Amino acid sequence: MLNRAVRTKSRIGRIPSSSQETSFRPRLAPPVIRIHVSLTLGNPPSMIFVCSHGIWISNEDTAHTGAVQPMELQELNTIAFDLDGTLCYYAVSSQTAISESLRRLECPADLVGDLDQAAARYNELWYEEELVPDQGKSFRERAWARLLQEHGVNDPVLTHELAMEYTSIRVPGIRLFDDARDLLLDLKKTYRLGLLTNGPSDMQWQKIEILKITSLFDAIVVSGDVGIYKPDTRVFDLLLSRLGAMPQEALYVGDSHPMDVVGAKFAGMWSAWVRDKDEQQAAGVAADIEVNRIGELREVLL
Repeated sequence: MLNRAVRTKSRIGRIPSSSQETSFRPRLAPPVIRIHVSLTLGNPPSMIFVCSHGIWISNEDTAHTGAVQPMELQELNTIAFDLDGTLCYYAVSSQTAISESLRRLECPADLVGDLDQAAARYNELWYEEELVPDQGKSFRERAWARLLQEHGVNDPVLTHELAMEYTSIRVPGIRLFDDARDLLLDLKKTYRLGLLTNGPSDMQWQKIEILKITSLFDAIVVSGDVGIYKPDTRVFDLLLSRLGAMPQEALYVGDSHPMDVVGAKFAGMWSAWVRDKDEQQAAGVAADIEVNRIGELREVLL
């Protein structure tokens, strides 16, 4: 059943305790933004679609006919971001970086098999290794070790060299998404801004310096500096402490559901998921906001 609800600028929908009627005023052509909420009178979550016709709420509980009232974002004073895949991307593909790394170290071009498959597998291994507690080696080196082992190569020295070459090729080509800098500049006028990124200290700080974004944030936490990695709630707590913010006042924005959405939600924060790939959400944990690209947050937060 579809019901209409008001959309007030700078607000996120929340289910009211009563079912009073709310007036509806459409806006012209905002982006599609999905905001998950839980219905007071029903168990299944509902989905709010913000589109050029306003907000529509789809819910399987047809017994609920009340309108959704907005949550005042006056409560929100802090926004924190993930880095890779959320604010920035690599101009050099994984395939190119793997190929060039092998060439520079005079390795066989097919050492890790087909390049497309190797790149896809490397990215899978990287995300898997993000979930593993710190073992004294970087994500990139552990991912390379596993990739090489899957092709019968067990050489710690070569593993380290390939990891370093791969990073030296990809990282200098890091770029902000087109609308990221302007969004951050505008958000900074209203909110405290934080950056929380997983990864080795040297590599993540190099990216931050290349992107020239240090001054845009009130606090930056690189997991490699503190030995605690997302989705561990302690690293979110650390960021909030440095920002002087309470969890319920803060929104965390990221592109990884298990790292960013789950971590933020368990830390008591609001979460926004930049869903630009076919990643599935963890059962029972939904982002408060879903967007397809970072710039769409402007319609919700400003």
